[in-house]
Amino acid sequence: MLFAWDAQALQSPPMFDRRYFVYMLQSSSRRALYIGFTNLIIMRTIEHRTSKYPGSFTSKYRAWRLVYYEEYGDAEAAKDRERQLKGWSRAKKNALVTKMNPKWRDLISEWEDKYGLEFHLDGRITAKESQKQPQDPSTPVSRAGESAREPSSAQDG
Repeated sequence: MLFAWDAQALQSPPMFDRRYFVYMLQSSSRRALYIGFTNLIIMRTIEHRTSKYPGSFTSKYRAWRLVYYEEYGDAEAAKDRERQLKGWSRAKKNALVTKMNPKWRDLISEWEDKYGLEFHLDGRITAKESQKQPQDPSTPVSRAGESAREPSSAQDG
């Protein structure tokens, strides 16, 4: 069964419980880092991946791999942190990412695996369909490819 959710509804917390994110995207060449601020991290990452703004830094350098984020309850604190991180040296930024994400994996992909969801580039979020259906223990197992010969016994000697 396939379920679809509105991406914005999934990320919009209840009233008065706002969340803000400072995040880093790594370019496909792994040379450029983009630092941004948003209140909808999944949707914003999808916007970067689809080059919603063709002349932007992320579009030019193909920065789309979410490798780091911090969450804040206060927009001003998040904006201040974004400005602070943008002023850091590349070595200091690399150390920060490595501390949270040692293998620099794409966190969106990890969230998809962890939660069994797929974040589509058109903004839809769907449940992943299982690759393997669990085997019903009462269902006979096919032995195709096995020898038709009965198991040997001690008498066959």
